[in-house]
Amino acid sequence: MGIERALWAVGLLLAATAAAAGPGSGAVRIDADGRLRLYTSHAVAPGESVLFQYPSGSAANSAVRCCKRLPAHSLQPVEEESVASDELGGRPVQVYSVELPASQRPAQAFIGAAVIGAGLKAADQRGGRLLVKSGRASYIVTRCTSAEGVHVVAKDRRRGRTVGHTYLGLGYDVEDSTCRH
Repeated sequence: MGIERALWAVGLLLAATAAAAGPGSGAVRIDADGRLRLYTSHAVAPGESVLFQYPSGSAANSAVRCCKRLPAHSLQPVEEESVASDELGGRPVQVYSVELPASQRPAQAFIGAAVIGAGLKAADQRGGRLLVKSGRASYIVTRCTSAEGVHVVAKDRRRGRTVGHTYLGLGYDVEDSTCRH
């Protein structure tokens, strides 16, 4: 009986810790062949889903739209050297992959923001910024380009603190830097 109570208490503590941590964030890269890669330091768990941005059209300068949803169980971990880093916590970045159906494939490659968690609701998007709700908490997720890559930054809207920052290196110079760090 004592072990059952101890295990129950540990399970309750782990559930509370996961709920307090909030959703994860990361970057998605969608290739024109329909391969989506998710770069995140968040440990994707069964029962979670991924909300991600996608392009609104086929032109290279098409607007960013919100959001498509993928169940976490559709993602497969990929063994590849990550070109991404966790700029906030320095944790390892895991790469997940899934092939999108032909109807969801962009005409050109695309990089956007992603939010990972259970019970996520996309509340709004303006100018590439996502407002995502998870329970009673809400998060603002932004995507911007710097000299050689893309930053995805997630902030707790109520507290104003950064809760995630993924950097995805592109390996080439970006002409129009949009980050205002």
